[in-house]
Amino acid sequence: MPAMLARHAVLLTPTLADLCLPPVYPQQRRATPLESTPIGMLQVFILNNLKLFRITTYEKRGGKGRKRARFAQFWRNVTPFRINTSKSVSKQTTLTLFRMNTYEKTGGRGRESPNRKQSERSASPRDLSLVPTSLPPYFLTSRRASRASCYTVPPMARQRLGQHFLADHWREEIARAIRVSPHSTVPLPKDDQHCWIEIGAGHGEITQHLLATGAPVHAIEIDPAFIAGLRRLAKQFPNLTVVPGDVLETDIAAIASGRRIRVYGNLPYYITSPILHRLFNFADLIDEIHVVIQTEVAHRLAAQPGTRDYGYLSVVTQFYTRPEFVFEIPREAFNPAPEVTSALVTLRLPGERSKLQLGSSMESNKDAQANSSRDAESRFLDFVKLCFSKKRKTLVNNLRSLAKPDGVREALGVLTLRPDARAEQLSVSQLAALHVLLAGTR
Repeated sequence: MPAMLARHAVLLTPTLADLCLPPVYPQQRRATPLESTPIGMLQVFILNNLKLFRITTYEKRGGKGRKRARFAQFWRNVTPFRINTSKSVSKQTTLTLFRMNTYEKTGGRGRESPNRKQSERSASPRDLSLVPTSLPPYFLTSRRASRASCYTVPPMARQRLGQHFLADHWREEIARAIRVSPHSTVPLPKDDQHCWIEIGAGHGEITQHLLATGAPVHAIEIDPAFIAGLRRLAKQFPNLTVVPGDVLETDIAAIASGRRIRVYGNLPYYITSPILHRLFNFADLIDEIHVVIQTEVAHRLAAQPGTRDYGYLSVVTQFYTRPEFVFEIPREAFNPAPEVTSALVTLRLPGERSKLQLGSSMESNKDAQANSSRDAESRFLDFVKLCFSKKRKTLVNNLRSLAKPDGVREALGVLTLRPDARAEQLSVSQLAALHVLLAGTR
């Protein structure tokens, strides 16, 4: 290596804050040949910061001054380092700590010698002199060993779970908007009897704002990497309960234990709709839902009839809730930054559902009435889904499997709607009225 350093070299040094100094060993440990000289000490220092350095040397070949790479390697802090030396144009010997491969050029391409052991024995002393004969224990790493680091970091976001963490400034903005910050314009009352259910608590940033209200907080978290930290937080706040698991499989009614519910969640974009549908199943117990979702989906939730964003998800959301687009959140507010902008949306319950009569029930039992009401709602939502099955088609065409075209035109006439009306032009109440009229004709 001293011979190598004599050539043209480029050394990219890191900042002092990023350097990992070699550990101090007991006095009785004998210094290795690598550590016995000033250059050897420098090599030890470099080897302990492998990932931070790149050393490249060049050797001029031919009369035209063409440069040929003599030694080039990105250093890494886990995998063993590799030194490439070129003894001649026709042969390149690759030496590593644990293996030595010899490549021979054949027809312009490098090919590994089939006799690997013979190639290892044929390595010249000159090549072997570039590899230290002895290395200190802190360099002999293994791929299976845990990665040592100069500093510790919190658990990183998992892309498969759609995790994006908010910056400090935006946490406070959200806390004010959902009225859990002392700086909110109209904070929640102190004697509030609601409980909070947080979907995807993560590191617990918004969780601490919710806990400050004094209300019971149930933090649902599916990622085991964050559960331990949330349980440590629960030791500081008795009103926090950590609920490991998937919100799509969680019994929210059992968690609330008879209390009215407020929900907050920074929802993964790819399962926003399933989570909302899951929450709507417990609409009788929930008063408010505050979610951070993709901006495009937020506009769809609050879209009005006749607009481009109005569709099935708009009708379902407005059937159960009264959506409000609060504010947009830029991509830079998250770590890691998502590919799209986000928005905070507040859904207040009840929605149009409380004003509509989807079917009459003569049952005297409350449980039977509730089951009958849920069946009627399910039939209505299936009807809405059929109406929007082909958004650019008219209702007469989309409802052919349900009613005859003349019957659909007649029902639209009763509601003073055009016979060529499309589903995107009807409000929730108009769709409910059309559903009742067509159900009476079957």
